[in-house]
Amino acid sequence: MRFAISNGQRIEATPKARGACGSCDAEMVARCGTRKVWHWAHKTKRSCDHWWEPETEWHRKWKQMFPADWTEVVQKATSGERHIADVRTPEGLVIEFQHSHIDIRESTSRELFYENMIWVVDGTRLKRDQKLLNWFIFLRQYSGWVGPVRFNGMGFQASERWARSDKPVFLDFGGDDLWCISPDKEGRQFLAAQVSKLDFVESFTAGRVPRSIQELLSI
Repeated sequence: MRFAISNGQRIEATPKARGACGSCDAEMVARCGTRKVWHWAHKTKRSCDHWWEPETEWHRKWKQMFPADWTEVVQKATSGERHIADVRTPEGLVIEFQHSHIDIRESTSRELFYENMIWVVDGTRLKRDQKLLNWFIFLRQYSGWVGPVRFNGMGFQASERWARSDKPVFLDFGGDDLWCISPDKEGRQFLAAQVSKLDFVESFTAGRVPRSIQELLSI
């Protein structure tokens, strides 16, 4: 985790710092080594949120793009179930950053729990997807087509994995842009809309949806 609670304040991990979990109030330990990003971890091996995955530099960079008080927000259901959202805007939109593989049952559970949410998925793990998407981008440019990229999804790992998601999925291939993927209305092809990371952050920070994504969802 990026933050722990100390004297009623959220603080970041620093050597020898002491803090408690903002969700379960358990004691946290500051992990400040040289190999991984500095972070907080529960002193015991048990974590209060089984959805939480080890934080990478990729996670941290994304979280730092948003206001600190929007990150790692504890959300509690009427049933008492609680989870820590990566980012939650004042409008109630949750943004989950997913680096590692996630089981379809867990991703569905998150979508049902948060309801109003979107995914940002680390696409650098999907080497073949970047090459395939570049090929379809080339075909679009060659044909003169303007708008979202249309592709059949065959061999595209992300579409195979996230096709059943009811929430927008943004792929991050490490460049300046994100690609929002979605099945078309007939379910025969997939669409990918390009949006700059800067526009993505500025739009959601301002409480609006990027125009390119509005166009994709309206097709």
